Amino acid sequence: MSSRLARLLKELETSLTYAPVADKVSGSVLIRGFKLRDLRHLRQLYLDLNPSGSLSLARFLWGVIGYQRLLIVAEDIRTASLVGLDLFYFNPRDLQESTVHEGFVGVVSAYRGQGLATEMRIAAKRHFQRNGLTGISTRIAQDNKASLTSALKLGFEIVETQHSAADGESHYMVCKLGESK
Repeated sequence: MSSRLARLLKELETSLTYAPVADKVSGSVLIRGFKLRDLRHLRQLYLDLNPSGSLSLARFLWGVIGYQRLLIVAEDIRTASLVGLDLFYFNPRDLQESTVHEGFVGVVSAYRGQGLATEMRIAAKRHFQRNGLTGISTRIAQDNKASLTSALKLGFEIVETQHSAADGESHYMVCKLGESK
């Protein structure tokens, strides 16, 4: 079995033991866990918010099961449309350190500046702490000031800074869940 497949199976096995994400209303937006009915719109929302990214078909299909415990969405209550997402997965380091990796957080432009990314991160911290994880890791580009500010405000700390030709400088950050802000 390939190491990638083994990791996906371990991720799935781990996530299936988690309780569902608790719902929280923030103004006219519901912060909640992913539901199967979101699947149609999830991939397009991700690609709209992250045009340079990719959500592989395998990861997308895997999401039918695993995302119910590893993906937080923001839904406009009035229109029942998804306006934000906070996507998590386990990389090998996370599986060893009992953390989960925030792979992407994004909010539709019309909803930015309202604190929704922060609300989704707070919901994630509560969710993963309730489910026994010790922290959340993330990687944020140094020039992404809004995301860095949000992460630092919520207790993420820069663990290391890396450089790649493709992405430039980025910070690997970790938020310890026992120290919720």
